[in-house]
Amino acid sequence: MSADPGVRDLVERAQAGDRSAFDRLASLHRTRLRSVVEQRLGAELRGRLTADDVVQETLLRAWRALPRFEWRAAGSFQRWLNGIAVNVILEEVKRPGQGRPIALEDDIPATAPSPSKALQREERWARLKKALDALTPDQREAVILVRIEGNS
Repeated sequence: MSADPGVRDLVERAQAGDRSAFDRLASLHRTRLRSVVEQRLGAELRGRLTADDVVQETLLRAWRALPRFEWRAAGSFQRWLNGIAVNVILEEVKRPGQGRPIALEDDIPATAPSPSKALQREERWARLKKALDALTPDQREAVILVRIEGNS
């Protein structure tokens, strides 16, 4: 959806204050945004925060910050939204008075692997990130959509 040529036009209209254009952007990106949020919420965090809450807060913050958004390439708006969502989740994790820290889903799980397995995982993640960074934005988006988010 973020590759839709109309997305850039909607972003520009929304940046100019057109709320209906932003509502259309939200509609186009909500499903993928919710998927990203669900993947990032750990089991403990799901007990006090829903994916819908995070999506709603993300879209509210996106509307407020939209004048500062800079279009880079197809998919950049979705990546920007995803980043805002991750920040919303991290703020909830760090919020004081919530007891012990809560791990995000892709952090080391409660049944933690051995230190060597954790190190291997970190090394594999670093290699993957380096390989993704070497791709063009279109190639990177395709790999993420198919291999990480499970789209066809």
